[in-house]
Amino acid sequence: MSAFAGALHRLAPEIRAQAPGAYLLAVLFGTALLLLQRSRPRSVESDIHDRQIDYLIGIPLLSVAVFVLTAMPARLGPRFWTSHDDLLAAPAFLAGAITLTFGTRALWRLRFPLLLSFCALLPFPRGATDSVAGHLTDGGLAVVRAAGVTVAGWTRPPGAPPGTLAAGTGGPAADVSFGGALTGAAGFLAAAALVVLLATTGAGWRGATRRGLLVAGVWGLTVTLRLGIAFAVGTAAGAGDARLVVGPTGDEVTLAVLLVALAALVLTDARPGRAARADRREPVTRAGPALALTLATGTALCWLGTR
Repeated sequence: MSAFAGALHRLAPEIRAQAPGAYLLAVLFGTALLLLQRSRPRSVESDIHDRQIDYLIGIPLLSVAVFVLTAMPARLGPRFWTSHDDLLAAPAFLAGAITLTFGTRALWRLRFPLLLSFCALLPFPRGATDSVAGHLTDGGLAVVRAAGVTVAGWTRPPGAPPGTLAAGTGGPAADVSFGGALTGAAGFLAAAALVVLLATTGAGWRGATRRGLLVAGVWGLTVTLRLGIAFAVGTAAGAGDARLVVGPTGDEVTLAVLLVALAALVLTDARPGRAARADRREPVTRAGPALALTLATGTALCWLGTR
């Protein structure tokens, strides 16, 4: 993450605004979970163990990451940074670092997570992202409005946006907008990205389907709990505290809770096919220079992304 500190800093305004593009934060952390889950050797793997091959593959991958942050900004201009195209360097850097530090076998084992991460980080048109998020949010807001009015006893202010409800007797000071809770860093797009990424931790198509449904269920439970807390806090303490729960700070807390819950489910899953401790191969040799090269590249990427 430190190699892409600049990208995270540029993503911060979208997170604070609860914009649909904030889902990229969930993609980054979901990729980390996926890589950790797939990091253990399996009982059957490609028998690749040659440090020369590791360097022949790893160094070009690191070079691709540096190329993205040096050549592409000159061609695309400011749009390269505002569209978060710089995040495309992350999968290449991770692939190169894994190859140099842990060997080509590890890269082959993690090829699908890295490919999925690259696809999830592609710079989709902002209009398309906003449209998809809007369509997904409309249904969710209908449920939130129904629950707020019938269960929590809130009211719908006349002329207010669809996602706005009023606590207590109403009035402008009592209005709370719930739309951002479903479009920000813990909204529908973030949930969809996590479902796609972590569904691959299941064994086979059936296992992937079950894992995807499980991730979606955990997200739904987390969001339901968050909205319930917002209604309860707003009724008891006022609209200001409810805004805090459904605002950007609430997004970050909700995403953190969601990731911890998913980590407990995914990382402790004893999938069949893992290599027994006695069958695990020896680690790669002479990893010191490779680690130094990886750190130097990461430092260069950090500088290129923040200059």
